[in-house]
Amino acid sequence: MITQRTIRSYLHRSIALSKKLEAIVGTKAGQRKSILVGFGFLIRNRRLAQAISQLNSQYAYEKQILIRSMVEIHINYTWIRLKKTELRANRFIKFAPLELINILKDIEHSGLMGQDEYRSKLKEYKNKRSKVRHLFRNRIKRGKNKDKLIWDRNWASGASLESRLKEVLSSETGKYDSFLYGLYRWLSSTVHGGPTSLNDVLEADMPLRGKLQPESNPMSHLVGAFVVLLATIEALANSSNTIKEIEPELSKLQSALKRLKD
Repeated sequence: MITQRTIRSYLHRSIALSKKLEAIVGTKAGQRKSILVGFGFLIRNRRLAQAISQLNSQYAYEKQILIRSMVEIHINYTWIRLKKTELRANRFIKFAPLELINILKDIEHSGLMGQDEYRSKLKEYKNKRSKVRHLFRNRIKRGKNKDKLIWDRNWASGASLESRLKEVLSSETGKYDSFLYGLYRWLSSTVHGGPTSLNDVLEADMPLRGKLQPESNPMSHLVGAFVVLLATIEALANSSNTIKEIEPELSKLQSALKRLKD
């Protein structure tokens, strides 16, 4: 039987392996956009895994928030690596000013900054956006002499997370299994404080009180963090041709993962 202590050991070893790979790839991350993106994704997932490892079982339910972030990061990375890799990675990196403009416009009337600061920031971000207009600006035909230029709303060419996941799973298995997206949606309810999350943390009987442990299997989040982090490690090692440099640690962790599945 796999114990919680064993799972923690696997997770800590994968975190250590991530740091080793980061040190190796850090010297070449600037060579290709896809390596740079993968490098950043690995750092994010390693930090999230470290945070999960620090929370005790009392906060297992809250670990779902971090697991959900790890899953989304890995889905994005897998989709980027699937095809048109350098283009997709480049779009991900260079979409930042468009995202900052949208955020800035949302807080324009919030009082968080004066009008002079707002206009200065908006000008700065628009200047940066203009340098990547070839990636994100599109001409929409609206009849004779009525064309309109519009900016993309996201970095993934309009593809939603669900459609990106469908593309990934279809390429791997030849068909779409909705389980992973269903799991993602369930975890998202915890993130956003959705209706099901209210029921999750309340005892069913009266008087009303919060559950001491809303999560029925606290160990599952350690397993999840280990699985996703190891997958991100493998993906970046393959993209950067550094698999041999993290052996035999990688093979040992892959064997540990197989024992978990068995």
